[in-house]
Amino acid sequence: MEMNKRMKTMLGHSHSAGRNRSYDPLDDEDEDASDDLEADHDDESYVWNTTMIKVHKVDLVARMLVEACDLGENVLILGHNQSLCLRADEYPLLKANHVYFSDDRELYIKGCKNGCRDIGVFNLENNCAEEIVKPIFDDSGAVHKYKYSWYTGQMTVSDSPSILAPDELRNFLFNKAIVSSDPSGGNFIVVLIHNPHLQLSIARPGDDKWTWLPPHKDYEDCIFRDGLLYALTSAGEIHEYDLSGPAIARKIVLNKVKGFACENMYIVRGPCGDLLQVWRSYDPLDDEDEDASDDLEADHDDESYVWNTTMIKVHKVDLVARMLVEACDLGENVLILGHNQSLCLRADEYPLLKANHVYFSDDRELYIKGCKNGCRDIGVFNLENNCAEEIVSLQLWSNWPPPVWMTPNARKISLETHSS
Repeated sequence: MEMNKRMKTMLGHSHSAGRNRSYDPLDDEDEDASDDLEADHDDESYVWNTTMIKVHKVDLVARMLVEACDLGENVLILGHNQSLCLRADEYPLLKANHVYFSDDRELYIKGCKNGCRDIGVFNLENNCAEEIVKPIFDDSGAVHKYKYSWYTGQMTVSDSPSILAPDELRNFLFNKAIVSSDPSGGNFIVVLIHNPHLQLSIARPGDDKWTWLPPHKDYEDCIFRDGLLYALTSAGEIHEYDLSGPAIARKIVLNKVKGFACENMYIVRGPCGDLLQVWRSYDPLDDEDEDASDDLEADHDDESYVWNTTMIKVHKVDLVARMLVEACDLGENVLILGHNQSLCLRADEYPLLKANHVYFSDDRELYIKGCKNGCRDIGVFNLENNCAEEIVSLQLWSNWPPPVWMTPNARKISLETHSS
């Protein structure tokens, strides 16, 4: 049995004899936390979670590793002692195609006596070591609260689970769903941007659960192009996912964008099939409004606060040069931005829309989850003069939930019109 554990993704570096492990690198903002941890190994406020385990077969003839996506009926046992591969049918309490692990990072072996231990079970089928939401039952057996994990697939520092009531939990789950193609054909993929911390999961028709894509987070928007998924982070970084094979491949095609200030970011498929990255900014609060901002955070239903879109900038994504090029003009095209899928349309195909304009709806997170009585930031932005205006003078639509754009299927409308 030539199973060789290749990767157990956590944080830091380890060079143990006979083992080859990789860990998540620290983000810049976590460097201070790492320094504190090195200085005080007994600090129990730090939690290091296993985020990924990959198994490879060792081809001794070709002198290479071949990724094994499935253990079949086998089980791996990993820890500070000998690594084992067992048959699940010989150990009925163990789950096939799972990895049982204990805490064996050198830092924790030698210190952190009071720290929470990283011990658990990793499911190789869905690449997940922990459920995000777990029900809590009362004495009668009914669900009355939920345990909500802030686990993201990366290092967590003092991110203990939250206990939420059902009406609270709904504000912590889903952000946006994107469909790869017309679902009527049955061959499509749904990508879900969800919490905690705006991660990605995918599902296909017939799936009974979501496939999680850890450990990356802070995704703002997604788009499909030529069979590939392009996901945009809040830092302007674009990740390309190939979902066609048994193993999902990811690569960074555009690094983080520096020196910009915007609230929301979108990725759109342009008129020629190229990718567009769009930045949408809002009126910044003046210094005298800081107290008002604090009040707004405390009371999401206050209808006296209005956030207006002040600037929208469109950039073409040059995947060869790995850079953004500002596009000052959309020509005869129109952008549709909001809480659902971002679109680029031809104005001549939709005569009621204005060319070189951006139509936007309210999708700021604070307003999606609260401010039920607040005025919605819905309008149209002219890219020629950088001015925004209301679509209609009176907002006649329902205010809660916040309005979203609806895109009719022109082909179906035409067929129904002819049939009638």
